[in-house]
Amino acid sequence: MLLKMAAGDIHYDERGSKEGLPIIFSHGRSHDHQTFVRQVEHFQKSHRVVVWDLPDHGKTTVRPFTFANAAEAMESLLDHLGIESVVHVGVSLGGFLGQYMAIHKPERIRALVDISAMPIYGSLSKRQAKTAAFFMRLTMPLFPNRVFAWASAKKMAYGGELETYVKRQSLEFGKKRLLQTNLELMRELSRAHEHAVEKKTLLIHGARDGNVLIKNGRKWAESEHVVGHHLIEEAGHLCHQQKPMPVNEAIETFLTSL
Repeated sequence: MLLKMAAGDIHYDERGSKEGLPIIFSHGRSHDHQTFVRQVEHFQKSHRVVVWDLPDHGKTTVRPFTFANAAEAMESLLDHLGIESVVHVGVSLGGFLGQYMAIHKPERIRALVDISAMPIYGSLSKRQAKTAAFFMRLTMPLFPNRVFAWASAKKMAYGGELETYVKRQSLEFGKKRLLQTNLELMRELSRAHEHAVEKKTLLIHGARDGNVLIKNGRKWAESEHVVGHHLIEEAGHLCHQQKPMPVNEAIETFLTSL
């Protein structure tokens, strides 16, 4: 389905009962709503499920991706669907977006499930972000797009259909959008902000995910609003696709506590 706006089209799908608890799923960088196939299958049985393509991703034509653009697009989608507030489930970039919404548009977020993410504010110093941005600008033009697609597939997946999906999405996304999105993320991660996330939050990481994400996740789990931190064994960054059953079970338990 498409929501047509002046800024572009938002591509989304809605499943389940409109009487159920509304949940919106936001995917990671370069991916699209299809990453949540197993979550949609599970949660549509008892919840109102919305999946969508973030700005500049998939079939959504709102551009470019910025957290401000994505927040406005999500709010427009919720308004269109008549949903006042949702449980937000986000993976990686989508997890950071959920936090951004919880801070800047808190009335739209009931609770958060963050998968393969860390705190959006305070995780990087400005120096670290500038250094990372410098090397991205320096090195990315040196390699063809297929190299980044191959590297993403190897880092996030372990063969099979998941690796094929990641590679295909990365090739379609391209280096230009990859760099722009990475730079936007670096800016947001290093931005000082007086407010922290205050919504009830569940954290999930794959045990094979990056050490920085898991380390910051463990530190974040000490916060009062974080009610649990699950490590999914034998899974990496896309643990919701690699091991959907334990991820879905963790989310389901969290939802019943709301």
